[in-house]
Amino acid sequence: MTPEKPRRRPGPAKTDLPTIHDVAEARVAAAARELGYQPGPSIKPKGNKILALIPRLGSPFFTPFLDAATDLISESGYCITVGDLRGSRRKEEHYARALRDGSFAGAILFTGAIPRDGTAQESPSLPIPVVLACNDIPGMADLPVFDVADRKAARSMVSYLIGLGHRRIAHIRGPADNIEAQERLQGYTEAIEAAGIAFDEALVWEGDFYLASGIAAAGRYLASDDRPTAVFAGNDQMAMGFITEVKAAGFSVPGDVSVAGFDDIEYSVIFDPPLTTMRQPRDDIGRLAAVELLRRIGDEEGNDEPPRRVRLECELVIRASTQALRLAVEQRGRGDDRPPARRVRQPQKDKASI
Repeated sequence: MTPEKPRRRPGPAKTDLPTIHDVAEARVAAAARELGYQPGPSIKPKGNKILALIPRLGSPFFTPFLDAATDLISESGYCITVGDLRGSRRKEEHYARALRDGSFAGAILFTGAIPRDGTAQESPSLPIPVVLACNDIPGMADLPVFDVADRKAARSMVSYLIGLGHRRIAHIRGPADNIEAQERLQGYTEAIEAAGIAFDEALVWEGDFYLASGIAAAGRYLASDDRPTAVFAGNDQMAMGFITEVKAAGFSVPGDVSVAGFDDIEYSVIFDPPLTTMRQPRDDIGRLAAVELLRRIGDEEGNDEPPRRVRLECELVIRASTQALRLAVEQRGRGDDRPPARRVRQPQKDKASI
């Protein structure tokens, strides 16, 4: 008996029209042809290791990037080392020295910063090819960057919530010094103002892209006398932390509050309720970054060419965590009231990701 094919996870309904993934795959293939990339051994005397530096191991956000990049890098005869910083100054100094002492032939940085070892004579540039993924770095226009149009995607998400009838929409932002977080906040603000809704700074809640800050934002929601009817979280992990906490307090998602995230991490489709989110083409970014890095490692003269700066589009994925405001009001009018709220739990400091 022929075995069943594995089921694909739920997503937007298929049509005969090209999807964002078709466009991205074509773009990756075109980039590889344009750059003359060919898989196969291309080891240089300076070593066969490449560093992929990320903020934190264990975060589900980075897995598709790393899987896609590793496939191409290993095909070319290189080994990839994944390093994480976890906010540690000691770790940052360790990787800063390793990137300058010949330990690696090149690096893909997902951290939004060049690691520093703290020495006074240290230059912000690195002596090896470097490609940035997810985050641009201010003042480093000479480095290639592969990321997504965060501002446009956030504007689209908030416009979708407004289209559902929501007018009081909160935003759980990412770290203040993070470019992605800044652009998503800009997109949120632009969508609110374009709809003629007065911007309310009190509805912008602090976050850090990790689960605990979503839980903390839920505390602000529960303590408010004028709660928003929708929340746009700067990423899925914060959205999940928020949903978990408000549900524990007896509130319904989306009955009392619609919640949307950003990224479409693996758990988003199986979360309760499944999460409306913006899907990043993370595997495509990983492939593009790897192609560009391998080209720069293999062609020293090519390193003087203008850096490629590519921004891919995101895709709105609508699931059960959001609904029309009118429907929520009708449900409550039929007596579907929420149970009494319980006391809010305090988030743990080390509760950073799932």
